[in-house]
Amino acid sequence: MQLFVDDLTVIDFSYLCKRRGIVGESWIVDVLLDGSLNEQSMVLDFAIVKKQIKAIIDDAVDHKLLLPTQEPALTVKDSLFHTSHQTLDFLSDRASYYLQSPKCAFALIDCLEITIASVIKYLNKIIMAELPNNVQGLTLTLRPENIAGDYYHYTHGLKLHDGNCQRIAHGHRSKIQIFVDGLKNTQLEHHWCQRWQDIYIASEADRIAKAEIELITMNKHRDAIASYNLLDAQEATDWEIPLNIYFKGHNLTNEYCDLLQVTADAKKAKTHILIEAFSVVPAYRKKGVAKYLLQEIAKQYEKIQSINVISMPLNLFLDPEFCENENNASYYQALDLPNETIGRTELVSFFTKTGFSQVKLDESELTEPLPFDVFVASPKTIMA
Repeated sequence: MQLFVDDLTVIDFSYLCKRRGIVGESWIVDVLLDGSLNEQSMVLDFAIVKKQIKAIIDDAVDHKLLLPTQEPALTVKDSLFHTSHQTLDFLSDRASYYLQSPKCAFALIDCLEITIASVIKYLNKIIMAELPNNVQGLTLTLRPENIAGDYYHYTHGLKLHDGNCQRIAHGHRSKIQIFVDGLKNTQLEHHWCQRWQDIYIASEADRIAKAEIELITMNKHRDAIASYNLLDAQEATDWEIPLNIYFKGHNLTNEYCDLLQVTADAKKAKTHILIEAFSVVPAYRKKGVAKYLLQEIAKQYEKIQSINVISMPLNLFLDPEFCENENNASYYQALDLPNETIGRTELVSFFTKTGFSQVKLDESELTEPLPFDVFVASPKTIMA
């Protein structure tokens, strides 16, 4: 016996696409159930089908951001700032996206690409687990609305909404109608649909300062090889070969190979990383954020020989007045650098407790002591 329900519901959602970025979409759902008759001589009560299956689908994908977990450009992690939240980094061909949301705002789908087929497979498993035993088969059909004219895809989040519309990244497929002097103008409709295609809609009130952003992201745009090539072009490769570094004639190779549990290989400069800089705003210090960053770098480059850091208190490193743009100036002003409480002693303690060894530099020929310290570690010592 079969029971079918056309136009059961419409799911409005967004999904990550390597080519297009974040894409808003709307699909109509049709359902076909196969099974034996129950004690009421029905496969499933029609009213129950509409309520139960619709509720399951809504909870699984409606008003959510669908994530293709097999996509290499996507990284999803638990948030360090809020319980039951996740952060994601997504590097698409169009742009790079960094989000933090409650876990319920995401649907993690085991696929390389979000398609009708991959979403049907995901929903079939979830729905069948909730249906009674006499239901032996389920056929889902997902289809876009048949829109005769132009349409566009958009994503948004309505933070003042009481329901799921407040989720920061969900979307729709929407048609548009434009009239000029009472006459439908298809040329303008086409123009605006092209202009708004895959748009994210937000208001100025949603913009926040850089210092308030609660995201931890890994910069994957320039890897160790690219960093080395950049320094090589500037004839500044000494710090990129830390196991054969010379500072005022001081060769560090023999002193640190044992500590790093590696074998020196000065010919492969690409196997060493120099961390340029990272900072943690005061509100999130002593919460493991800095250590987490270093461990993520170690995981990302687990086969390298060494990770190197030049460390100094932030208030000695920069002055907000000399920042190149207003956003950077605002960020560092929010750190309240004149009242910075973390000094050189605290930084030395942090790095040594995180698996780094301090490089003892010969300062005998310098007119004044260096304002920074140098640390070196390997992925093994950081993750130990």
